[in-house]
Amino acid sequence: MSDSIPSIEIVEEELNNELKEDYPGDKAEWCYAGETKYLLPGRFADIADELYDFEGRPDDVWIVTFPRSGTTLSQHLVWLLMNNFDYEKANEMNVWSRSPFYEFHLFMHNDTAKALLEDNDPEAVQVLKELSVPAPERLKTMESPRLIKTHLPLTLLPKGVETNKIIYVARNPKDVLPSYYFLLRLWKTTDYKASFLQFWKQFKNGHVPWGPFWSHILEAWDCKDNDNFLFLFYEELAQDLPKAIYKIADFLEIEVTEEQVMGLADHMSISNFSKNKSVNMEDLRNTGIFNESEPSFIRKGKKRERPEEYTAEVEAEIEEWINEHYETTDLRFPIVQ
Repeated sequence: MSDSIPSIEIVEEELNNELKEDYPGDKAEWCYAGETKYLLPGRFADIADELYDFEGRPDDVWIVTFPRSGTTLSQHLVWLLMNNFDYEKANEMNVWSRSPFYEFHLFMHNDTAKALLEDNDPEAVQVLKELSVPAPERLKTMESPRLIKTHLPLTLLPKGVETNKIIYVARNPKDVLPSYYFLLRLWKTTDYKASFLQFWKQFKNGHVPWGPFWSHILEAWDCKDNDNFLFLFYEELAQDLPKAIYKIADFLEIEVTEEQVMGLADHMSISNFSKNKSVNMEDLRNTGIFNESEPSFIRKGKKRERPEEYTAEVEAEIEEWINEHYETTDLRFPIVQ
């Protein structure tokens, strides 16, 4: 929500070399965007105008998150609320078709895309080509109201978005950290190769895609009282999903019955959600865009699923890091039993 296109600069050489080695799937320079220096692929410089000048509509709804904060769950839930609980249509369409990922094409390097398209079957090629189409282009032909997903922080969103409804979902970094590590290893578009300890070092220094983490979240926290803004914690969804559904429906000014809410909550349970082909991305495995050695896109939904290197010592470091940031904000992540 900036009044001008964000400033862009290439990251310092030493860090750039480190990131290019750790993210061989991206194959390019990295850049800082905006005054806060959010880390993004250098291709952002080529599409910043396109993203900033996006022609929004008054009834657009945005799902904004830092990666691995309950984004896909929120997308699917909100889409069903906005579309009169049309489960049949939702099952027929991938969640990315129903709710485009605004800047995904930023992470599809030409060389990676070319390698995936070569010697692939026609159906997989078609899926990959659809994924590569910039979301702003696809959104032009979508009917209203549109639901748009992004990991961009608020200060990098397009002009005019202040008039749209925005749902921001935040999650405790103790759980974001391992989940994000697994995700970046899963996608060949990033193909992260370094250790978890290396990733933790980069994460706390803001040197991960869409980082720094705290800047991303606190920008949203500062907007939590705005009429067009709903700030949610992933932990709220995990602990009492029906209550969260009522809260989201009220924000979107959608009337719901208890039967609809409880039916949606059951539909969104992790046992059902992880098997739902419209959201679990397992169909994408046939395209080769996932590393076969890595776990699935929708993980167990348990906050304790962590790499072996996530030791008690590392957890203590993360706790200390969180508490240091708590000293400068009244934001507190809910404790889920």
